[in-house]
Amino acid sequence: MTATDFVTVLWNNKVKVILLILAVVFGLELFDDWQKRQAAEKLDADRRSVDHDASITGMMLMSAWRGCRDIGIVNDMERCATYEGKLIQEQSAPMLAKMAIEHRDAYYKNCLRFHQHEYCGQLLQRSVALSNVQSESKD
Repeated sequence: MTATDFVTVLWNNKVKVILLILAVVFGLELFDDWQKRQAAEKLDADRRSVDHDASITGMMLMSAWRGCRDIGIVNDMERCATYEGKLIQEQSAPMLAKMAIEHRDAYYKNCLRFHQHEYCGQLLQRSVALSNVQSESKD
């Protein structure tokens, strides 16, 4: 197709070409607005999830701590996470510890976006303490 043929096709379909140009111009603007709304909604959801994340993380840390204590590793979650148990009963504690550490790190990463380190730490400590009290009351 030569340039002359191409220009002729465009001229014969000028209404379609204009509509296409308008769709692209307005479509890009609408897409940018949508992306901005999505980012704002995600930020708001992340902010609202801090308390929930602290609760889940505290429960996981307490569960992992109990499992690690049961296999003889007390107050060293990182060491427990790398422990390679030989017995079946020893193998769940390191997995729980790894998951709890990952959740703890993700919790702090998200929480520190919106709050001071002290607040995040206190919230998580309260969650761990509540998880401990609740599990003791079941026993």
